[in-house]
Amino acid sequence: MTKKDYIRSFSKLSLLIILTMILASCLPSGEGLLIGSAGDDRGPTPTQSAVIVPIEEKIDGPRDAEPSEENVPLPETVARVSGAIWTTNGDCGNESQDVNHFQIGDHVYLNGDGFDATSYYWYIQGKPGGASADPGIKVAEGTYTVGSSGAFCFHAYTVNADDDGEYQVKFGVKGDNYRVEGIPTNTPTSTPTNTNTPTNTPTNTPTNTPTNTPTNTNTPTNTPTNTPTNTNTPTNTPTNTPTNTNTPTNTPTNTPTNTNTPTNTPTNTPTNTNTPTNTPTNTPTNTPTNTPTNTPTNTPTPTNTPTNTPTNTPTNTPTNTNTPTQTSTPPSGVTPAPPVEAICPQWIVFHTFRDGNLEIYRLDGIEGQSDAILTNLSNSEAVDSRPSRSFNDEWVAFQSDRNSNIEIYYTSSGGGNVMRLTNSLSNNINPMFSPDNATVAYQSDRDGNWDIFIIDRLTGDETQLTIDPADDINPFFSSDENWLVFESNRAGNWDLYLLNLETGNEFQITSSLGDEIYPSWSPNGHQLAYLSQTGGVWNLFVIDINGENLIQITDGDGDTGNYAWSPEGSRIAYQSERNGNLDIYSYDLRTNIEYRVTDYEGPDSGPTWDCGGTNLAFTSTIDETPNIFTVFWQGGIASNLTIHPSTDKWCQWSPAKESASRGK
Repeated sequence: MTKKDYIRSFSKLSLLIILTMILASCLPSGEGLLIGSAGDDRGPTPTQSAVIVPIEEKIDGPRDAEPSEENVPLPETVARVSGAIWTTNGDCGNESQDVNHFQIGDHVYLNGDGFDATSYYWYIQGKPGGASADPGIKVAEGTYTVGSSGAFCFHAYTVNADDDGEYQVKFGVKGDNYRVEGIPTNTPTSTPTNTNTPTNTPTNTPTNTPTNTPTNTNTPTNTPTNTPTNTNTPTNTPTNTPTNTNTPTNTPTNTPTNTNTPTNTPTNTPTNTNTPTNTPTNTPTNTPTNTPTNTPTNTPTPTNTPTNTPTNTPTNTPTNTNTPTQTSTPPSGVTPAPPVEAICPQWIVFHTFRDGNLEIYRLDGIEGQSDAILTNLSNSEAVDSRPSRSFNDEWVAFQSDRNSNIEIYYTSSGGGNVMRLTNSLSNNINPMFSPDNATVAYQSDRDGNWDIFIIDRLTGDETQLTIDPADDINPFFSSDENWLVFESNRAGNWDLYLLNLETGNEFQITSSLGDEIYPSWSPNGHQLAYLSQTGGVWNLFVIDINGENLIQITDGDGDTGNYAWSPEGSRIAYQSERNGNLDIYSYDLRTNIEYRVTDYEGPDSGPTWDCGGTNLAFTSTIDETPNIFTVFWQGGIASNLTIHPSTDKWCQWSPAKESASRGK
């Protein structure tokens, strides 16, 4: 070969290399290029060497659906190769239930599995071009933290009336598509009446038997709201005041006296006790003992709030309402709570003995991780309990005995000055924020018996709502703020009543010979849940607000307690003791299926829903010391939210008030 031949061959090779580099630079980011011998488009043979540019896992859906670095925040991590996402309609579902066609009003749930445990950026966007009514527009977006199981599900979006055409869904680097037909969905309004559990058992261990309920559990309430059963109208007897008893972790917790309290249960369910009357409550003087001194690594330091004396509100004389009229006409309907937002605050409020007394803390994130934030909200040396988050998540009301008697206080949800709401020298307990975020309902024994009051957080104006000589307790607002449900023993046993806040008229919901206690209004506006003692045990029931369509959720030889509605009002979680162990269960009213959520040794109690309705938080002794854990609402592997060696319990993740946050 001549020198000229060498030069000609070298030039061809150089030209090939340059063309290859140009071609590789023109490919979309992440695509790979496999180069074989020149002129052979079949790729390299086993004897040929190949230059391979790595290929990222392809994203499902068209390439133009990919976000660009210029306009989309990058996810904190990249999904596992095996990760997958899919969409379902109206609830979570497995991959075989993937839905790719939606109609106006449908609820889009984003599901996934096989992901690393970290935070991901997600969005739903109209397909660019003419295929969507929202071309290139993100109709929903946010971040979501996947737990250690790698699986997730949350309500991402409600299809709007002007949505139409193709939409792209992204979660991290994973993608999916769905189409909106532009026809509204007619959603049935009837509720199931069949209380028999279906024979088909879902995954995550749903049970096919009625739920037994937990025994009386050992949870500090520090308040005189021990709900009696089968009691006559109380006379002026001493208040059942909390005393410190031992919790399963050798940490004394403040629990009501006159109860048969098991030693291995951190929460307290209703007991047959006398109704407290107008006597100041004695504050427990003991402090927790035998608390380990070792604290976990990277535990966030609590943010101390100012210790200035709480601001006293005006001591206005409460306005008495007119004598209520007992009406036989039930309410015709209540406006449901607003739909759950795609992005909602994921922080909990909980009780803790970290400072040697019962206080209320807020936790953002997961304790022990670098981005976790822990805030002491109540910040006192007294007994602070029973928090209620305002519906806009800006305020937290609670009860405290910091001024000898129990009064209602409130503070910013981010911590700060603690302000006093009530100032009656009596006991004022069980606060609950109204959906208007300004009005707080509570019960007071200032007249020698328990009555229902409301107070305006902004003006201090106080109004007495009930004036019956019997006891009226445990008020709970309707989703439209126009009604209250409460329990009263005015008929000789505990029954449920509705109170119209505009007219003052009352309507009796239950009238059985047994006791119905701890009512709460479903976010759907149409149903109430409560506990009733049947056959000597407490069971969970659901009834329409007009007193019809009674559904018995549990039926067993043990007690049910600490139940909580899901944010949309179609599911309910609770604790139940079966086979000698206290566990968390959930029940889907749409399918009449019950799920056993936990099966750990030791007590699991006090469930509460996250704001998206996907996960539950609960108190457990999985770590021997009571801590707060989280788990998927149908069951799975639980993971820690708190890790402190002191007792953490009774958390509240979403609604304004729950049985779990009251320690009942």
